[in-house]
Amino acid sequence: MFRTLPFLMVLGLFGCSSDFNDDKSDDPDGIQDVDADADADTDTDTDTDTDTDTDTDTDTDTDTDTDTDTDTDTDTDTDTDTDTGSDTGEDPSDDVDSDGWSVDEGDCDDTDDTINPDAEETCNGVDDDCDGDIDEDVEIAYYADDDGDGFGDWEATEADIMACEAPEGYSADNTDCDDADASINPDAEEIPWDGIDNNCDDYFSDAPDCILDGAEAAMETISAGWPVDDRGDDGFGWSYSATDQYLTIEPGTASLTSSTDETYTVAMTFSVGMNSAEEPFTLTYDTAVSFESTCGGWVEPVPVTVIADVQMDADPVLTSVTVGEAWAYTWGGIDETDLELSDCTILSTFETVLGYAGLSLTGFYDEVMEEAILEAMEASLDVLPDEVYGECAAWAE
Repeated sequence: MFRTLPFLMVLGLFGCSSDFNDDKSDDPDGIQDVDADADADTDTDTDTDTDTDTDTDTDTDTDTDTDTDTDTDTDTDTDTDTDTGSDTGEDPSDDVDSDGWSVDEGDCDDTDDTINPDAEETCNGVDDDCDGDIDEDVEIAYYADDDGDGFGDWEATEADIMACEAPEGYSADNTDCDDADASINPDAEEIPWDGIDNNCDDYFSDAPDCILDGAEAAMETISAGWPVDDRGDDGFGWSYSATDQYLTIEPGTASLTSSTDETYTVAMTFSVGMNSAEEPFTLTYDTAVSFESTCGGWVEPVPVTVIADVQMDADPVLTSVTVGEAWAYTWGGIDETDLELSDCTILSTFETVLGYAGLSLTGFYDEVMEEAILEAMEASLDVLPDEVYGECAAWAE
């Protein structure tokens, strides 16, 4: 590019002398070219055309043609020959394992002499008898063992799972009476008087044997004849009295009906009657239309049950025994078949007169006996704590 600035500086230095090349003869074209290329067209075309195109054509195509298709032939067909025969090349009519059976005869594994149609099926995950079924009729019944004490719930009526071995959390024994408490199972030690069947023997406790022994001892204290006061009554046109009376009490057995913590409900059964054919009571009666008559009688034994709570104070040593204040008894009363009378005259007249008054001899003896029974049962309950304590203290030792 033609630069004008140095030229102008030189021109200014020498001035504008008239001698400055006035002679046009030097200019071949005869035109004074004073255009020192004042045309500022210095050709500033900045397009230096340095070719900034950065495309160095490095060929970034990295396709090195690695051809990842290794063509390893992943065909997994290894041709394992699923024919379950041992494929030993043996003749199927041969008995290879010498168990008396060949493949042709039904041996499903002629390499194992314990497997053949005569074999006994065992629980091992193998078709031992070659019938096409595995472990049929030999799997063991297992029951869920929720508390992990080794025993399943005794209320389970069907197995939770059938298997050859017990899965975790299952047991072949379903005799646990409380499968939510690991301390309660058939192997547990029975704890006296805690009101719990600790060892699942379907009994509230082993220790209550001594409670029952004590109850039966208390029952024996009233087994002798229990005296009954003389009784009599009268009304319009009738009167009667009964003397020489006593209860006959035959103790039965004692049993536990329920229990809670240290409290046991005991039922004591008796047979209670009045007098006997050998020793009858004396009944005297008369009516306005008959003479006074005297005869004997008795009441056949009838069942009576007394129910009471026995409270054991034991923590853990037995210190006292008490009987709950509330107790109950049951008996069905007597009827005409229970009341026996002998050598009575004009009795029917007397009973007719009583009937008019809304009374009866059986009703009379119901009342007499019930009062006497209550007295006798209370006497038995009074001695019950001492009898039970004596039996159970000795048992605890």
